[in-house]
Amino acid sequence: MKLAIGLLLGNGFPVPAPFFLTYLKLAQRLQIGADNPSLPPHLQIESAQLIHSQDFPIDAARNDIIRAMLASDAAYLLFLDADMTHPPDLPARLLRHDTAFVTARYHMRKPPHHAVAMRYVGPNQFDCEAVRSGPGLLPIDFGGAGALLIRRDVLEAIRKREGENWFRYSRQTRPPHELRISEDMVFYLRAKQAGFQPYLDWDVECGHLAQTEIRGVHNEAYLEQMDLEVQRRKVSA
Repeated sequence: MKLAIGLLLGNGFPVPAPFFLTYLKLAQRLQIGADNPSLPPHLQIESAQLIHSQDFPIDAARNDIIRAMLASDAAYLLFLDADMTHPPDLPARLLRHDTAFVTARYHMRKPPHHAVAMRYVGPNQFDCEAVRSGPGLLPIDFGGAGALLIRRDVLEAIRKREGENWFRYSRQTRPPHELRISEDMVFYLRAKQAGFQPYLDWDVECGHLAQTEIRGVHNEAYLEQMDLEVQRRKVSA
């Protein structure tokens, strides 16, 4: 099986050293097939194709990478964003699920540092809350694309429905506010409309690079505070 790796590099910004170092380890494992023994025969990685883009805006860059992937014979595309760190065995750990598309876990850079993975909680299209805990493989409604594995047929199905608009920034008017919809949320929505269920592997954690590396531990204090607030409300009621 051929894997395409889509590196999304910041336009006009240097590639962070932590990303580069973790990517080197990941590439080395792919080169020697270190993780193939843990994969079923049809998912073993025989070769890897590197595709990168520094285009802007981000949705255009992601779409450029997808077009290049579909022009090849790659069976899967793994997006890796340069503002993150990734486990060296990330491709194999996501491939083992043998599902249409699955994201690793990473957390927002800004407080409360919630996981970039959401489920519906309301009647509107984008009424969501962040997934709070695992373990294991969890169905989700929206997520990010910084460490996202996508099977080829997902991308082909979206192209048939939407043209080459896999990722696209959007806005939704909801009085009194206008809601800005990220390009990855639009992708998840279009993939679901094409009949594919997205998943999160809670156990595969990536770092999100800010002034420090953001991980799940940074979210825990906020979750504890939120739980205390819920308990107080129950007592006062």
